Amino acid sequence: MSTQQLVFGDDRSEAADLVWGWIDHQPWPGWRISVVSAQPGEEGVSEELQPWDPESPRTLTQPAPESVVEHLRAAADPRTVLASCTDASLVVVGPRGTGVLKSMHIGSTTESLLSANGSPAPLAIIRSSEPTRHVVHLADGSPQSKRAAEVLASLPWIGDCRITLVGLVDAVSDTEAGIDHAVQTLHGTGADLEVRRSGAIRGTYTMDVKAVLLDMLAELEPDLVAIGTR
Repeated sequence: MSTQQLVFGDDRSEAADLVWGWIDHQPWPGWRISVVSAQPGEEGVSEELQPWDPESPRTLTQPAPESVVEHLRAAADPRTVLASCTDASLVVVGPRGTGVLKSMHIGSTTESLLSANGSPAPLAIIRSSEPTRHVVHLADGSPQSKRAAEVLASLPWIGDCRITLVGLVDAVSDTEAGIDHAVQTLHGTGADLEVRRSGAIRGTYTMDVKAVLLDMLAELEPDLVAIGTR
């Protein structure tokens, strides 16, 4: 079983507690879970990530086989620290903060990770501690969308989920190829797959992709949305 790494940006806030609840509610067999804390100028702490033993460590209620939880910290900007985790399979953060995207409940560290070349790995922004049971994956045929499907397939608990594959026809990407790729990628996981198509007629530009997407998410009410960053 190959070892994959989940990096959790932990600032010990209530939002971070919520994110840890989400992590704890799902099995991560064979994964290394790195709890990363960073605070600029913290006295006596290295600027590079180092192992440490916090007074109140994060623990898994029901550890999966071969899963490991480690705690790391650094006296540096958390945006820089998380961006340095180039070996991560998944970076997980919460939505708390006061960045320019505050109206979307996205904070400055999250905003930085969302920016171009900001995150070294797929990024999950978690707003609920509830386990993921229904996923919406947006398949438009772009390389980023295909990568999102591959990341979903790598999650050890995805086989217990229902996945709605939404093909948004925007007259730019090869949506049908994207749907086919997603079906082939996710078929072997055991997840329950459903395909939906929505959008303009090919060759036209009459669809407001964002509006259609938001309406569909409001209808489906998924626990998690997997989307590329094209």
